Amino acid sequence: MFWIAGSELTMTGGKGRFPLTLFRTVALTLAAVVLSGFGGSGPEIPKPDDAVAPPPPIPSIEESVVHLHVSLGLNDLASAADEAFPHEGAKEEVWQDGGTLAGHGPYQYFYRFVRGPLHVRIVGDRLAIEYPEFRYRLAIKLARPDGEVLVGTCGYDDDPPKRLRLTATSRVRWSEAWTLQSETSFTPPSFLDPCRLTNRDIDGTLIVQSLLDAKLRPLASAIDAMMRESTASKARAGAVWRKLQDATALTPNLWLTLNPIGAQVGPVSAKGEQLIQASIHLLLRPTVSLGTQPAPDPRPLPSLELTPHAGNGFHLALPILAEYPAINRLLAQRLVGSEIPSSVGDPLKIVSARLYGSGANLILELGMSGGINGILYATGTPVLDTKTNMLRFEHFNFTVETKNALLKAANWVVHDDLLARLEPETRIDLSEQVGRLRGRLARALTRQVAAETWLGRGAGACGGITPALCPVTRPPHTI
Repeated sequence: MFWIAGSELTMTGGKGRFPLTLFRTVALTLAAVVLSGFGGSGPEIPKPDDAVAPPPPIPSIEESVVHLHVSLGLNDLASAADEAFPHEGAKEEVWQDGGTLAGHGPYQYFYRFVRGPLHVRIVGDRLAIEYPEFRYRLAIKLARPDGEVLVGTCGYDDDPPKRLRLTATSRVRWSEAWTLQSETSFTPPSFLDPCRLTNRDIDGTLIVQSLLDAKLRPLASAIDAMMRESTASKARAGAVWRKLQDATALTPNLWLTLNPIGAQVGPVSAKGEQLIQASIHLLLRPTVSLGTQPAPDPRPLPSLELTPHAGNGFHLALPILAEYPAINRLLAQRLVGSEIPSSVGDPLKIVSARLYGSGANLILELGMSGGINGILYATGTPVLDTKTNMLRFEHFNFTVETKNALLKAANWVVHDDLLARLEPETRIDLSEQVGRLRGRLARALTRQVAAETWLGRGAGACGGITPALCPVTRPPHTI
């Protein structure tokens, strides 16, 4: 059995077939780098009929990340604010008691507000909220101690409505309840026109500000509630989390288990000025197993961890099965009957060839006649060329015993020529096996994992190559 994981490949012995394990990167490509291996003076190797070395451990794979996208259009927030703060409000039918005005005694009032559209945009992790076109008028009635009643107004009759501007900021962050949480607060109104009452003796803006404060507090609460309700992610993430623990069939006896192990969130950001976006990053430790479907290992949904940088990519060791008999038939066709000239003695003729494995090495057994009559052994580390899907030897060399046999037979001079002749013929094309597994993995990574949530290999709206959990009602395009 072979495992190729990112830059490494190891092997277990066997005389029937061997699986190669591929490391899947973000682009479903295969990565391979040289693993330090046997180089001429290594350990003794078993003969084909001896007990082979035990299998090596599954290679270490970095954690995978799948993204659960959370977004909120600011139009939704604007709608919530519209409902909480009507476009027009007035109390002009009867005088309203207003308490005591400092220096003047008790007063009554009536008013009318007319606001324009709400403007909301996001800058960094903060909402900027503004009512730039806000008009009002105000009247007050004062009862003096001598019985005189004074009435003062601004914005009535020939006096045009007065203007003010309302602004608020709201910091957006993640909460422990897996929602985006905002903290909205309005700044004091900015009065663009003066409102002087009773012969310019009383500043009406102070009364207007107190009236607005009573309306702005519930407005801020409505915006924050809308943010929480629209980005509630814990229930959705919990359903996805449970589904990702179930094994998925790649073949009838090959199972992919994604094994979610943690959850992280990154900073909240803006897409343009009208969309809040963020992602929950589910950390996975995918495994593949042979045989019957593995039972799930239930894990509870963890707490969110804040992280400034989210990982990326999907990393997996996948076995590719290649039959030794088929490989050895191919080697026999390529090698058996070949002759290697020798400057000393008779030429060397290859009469048999077969490949087998032990531990982390592939072993080539060659039957020879002519200049040498007997068995030669060469060994090396198997490496998969990711561009050609070709399995080849790395550090290909004869064993110590074989080198000694060549030396005793006065044929050491053919050592390098023989290796150069053999190595290209030992390369095995695994394109078919790799292609099949790529297709099966792509299908396994494009499936429904919760109501209206699909696991798709896409960025943004699931159209790219990064695994993401997409809130769509149909599966995205698959390769």
